[in-house]
Amino acid sequence: MNIAQTVCHALHGDMLVGGNACLVPGPGHGKDDRSLSVKNDPSNPEGFVVNSFAEDDPAACRDYVRQAAGLPAWKPGRVERPADPQFVYRDEHGEPYLRVTKVHRPVGKSFYQHSWNGSAWVKGAQQLRIPYRLPEVIAADTVYIVEGEKDADRLAGLGLVATSAPEGAGKWRPELNHWFNGKNVIILADNDEPGRKHADQVHAALKGTAASVRSVHFPMLPEKGDVSDYLDLGHGKDDLLAYVAGATSKADPKRPVIGTAAALRNMTFAPIKYVVPGYIAEGCTLLAGRPKLGKSWMVMEMALAVARGGTCLGGIECEQGDVLMLALEDNQRRLHSRIKKLMPALVTKDWPEAFHYATEWPRANDGGLRYIEEWLDDHPRARLVIVDVLAQFRPVRSGKEQLYDGDYRAIKDLQEIASKRNVAIVIVHHTRKSQSESGDPFETVSGSLGLSGAADTTLVLDRNSQGCTLYGRGRDIEEIESAVTFDKTTAKWIVQGSVTEVRRSDERGNILQALLEAGEAMSPSVIATVTGMKDGNVRKLLFTMAAAGEVQKSGYGKYIHPDLTVTGTDTTTTGNSGNTGNSLNEGHEDEEREEGSVTTVTSVTAPRNVEPVTVGNAYAAAKDGEAVSSGNMYSEHGSSSTCTMLEPVPEPSSPHGPHDDFDPAKLTFLQRRSA
Repeated sequence: MNIAQTVCHALHGDMLVGGNACLVPGPGHGKDDRSLSVKNDPSNPEGFVVNSFAEDDPAACRDYVRQAAGLPAWKPGRVERPADPQFVYRDEHGEPYLRVTKVHRPVGKSFYQHSWNGSAWVKGAQQLRIPYRLPEVIAADTVYIVEGEKDADRLAGLGLVATSAPEGAGKWRPELNHWFNGKNVIILADNDEPGRKHADQVHAALKGTAASVRSVHFPMLPEKGDVSDYLDLGHGKDDLLAYVAGATSKADPKRPVIGTAAALRNMTFAPIKYVVPGYIAEGCTLLAGRPKLGKSWMVMEMALAVARGGTCLGGIECEQGDVLMLALEDNQRRLHSRIKKLMPALVTKDWPEAFHYATEWPRANDGGLRYIEEWLDDHPRARLVIVDVLAQFRPVRSGKEQLYDGDYRAIKDLQEIASKRNVAIVIVHHTRKSQSESGDPFETVSGSLGLSGAADTTLVLDRNSQGCTLYGRGRDIEEIESAVTFDKTTAKWIVQGSVTEVRRSDERGNILQALLEAGEAMSPSVIATVTGMKDGNVRKLLFTMAAAGEVQKSGYGKYIHPDLTVTGTDTTTTGNSGNTGNSLNEGHEDEEREEGSVTTVTSVTAPRNVEPVTVGNAYAAAKDGEAVSSGNMYSEHGSSSTCTMLEPVPEPSSPHGPHDDFDPAKLTFLQRRSA
């Protein structure tokens, strides 16, 4: 039975290279936790060994693994538990000298020492300390110094000479130094503060005695991780030697770590995890947009989706986890109203316990960062932290601080927390009112480039005459340009798809509508005039649509609607005669029409009874060479408006006439006066 594989499958963990060990959630930890290592060990009475990076009770861990593997529960007298590990120190002659026994306690661990008196072990340590595995140290040129005997034995199993001090971290004694005279020493530090300090202590003690001293750190490991944990991740001897060769020799963890490509090649990294797949990855995300555009609604929906393991943005599945939302511009009444809007009674009865919020929070430099870290400490299953908005959280910039430096620092502290804790932190911010000269939406983020420079990802929510777009750019995500729409009924944002595809679909619809209402063949230039689209775009799109059978060619570079019939070079309608009443007769600009109306366009005010007309009317007027107005629309009780030449309506929110039934952002209007 492969116990490690069985446990990995039962607890949804990760198998390590070789299939002989796995990393799984520890007892009582969340499903994303990987603090417990389980390895097959035929020499052990239980068939496996466990190692908890979180220092959970070993007995509880073994029982936890046995249950997951489907093994019988341990009972005294039936299966003997492994004895507490003992490590025997031998002197330069190979004789027993000191024995260290490691005993696990419910809280922490203890070490007991016994000395060899020549015939038996007696309680108490020897007065003079010696390094562990001393005979091997004496014979070697290169010696690895680790923090514990377990790690030294692990390296010895790989054929390396390794040693340790009897009393652990911070207990290096001067009488140990002379054994390393003229040797090349490599210190493998544990990945915690005591381990780094111990490496510094040994490095300083052996400098000048050993031929060379180097310290190697393992920042990629969890807190308290050591070289054995590095090997448990599936690395072998060659991997370790390559990493050591490329690692820095500086023991100070604040000094930069310089590696090599050869060592980097052999490293393995966990895949990037998304909190909102495709948009929000672990790390720091800056979400910017104009005020009142709906950014807070967007992040609120994301927060609720993660807290309850639901969907957002129109159906994107989110993995469940704890969420902290700092709604610094809201109060409890507004939060209650928004959650009630986003989570109607038919969806769920209970609001998620995993959704945590605060409407007041200290600024970053006044304890705000520390309190976020404390919340993360208390919630190991945390997935998402939202700061809404940056202006209420960032440190107050001093007068001497440069704008870029202040902006960078405002984001960088949160970015470091997100990276260290493997969570997503989303920071809501504003964009400037003016557009950038280059047209790049990311240049509209209010402030300097220091904000987006410090964030892992920048999202910009923008709106123009064609609709809303969510842009994204970052270190760990592919470039995003998604068309989005806000459903006022549900107060939810919906991703419609790629902007290019969605907008192209809208433009196809406009062309087909123009052709249908015209009732005859039209040239690309006339279609462009009627729809307000660019002439070049119309020609390219017509070519594609004709190849797909979406429009028909009518000779001489003209096109007709697919529902119309081509007769030679002319077209006749089939079931579209209703548009004839809206057409204007060629060559009779200022004469009465069939409807008894006269079309006039002036540069002064128009009459009171103005009505919008269809694309067919606009086409007829364009064919006659008349001016078509797209100026201010008329309300039912409006009086007048100044006319302008054909152009797209600049603001979709302009008031329209009572008969307006098409998109004012894409179509044009002709002002008609009744006769």
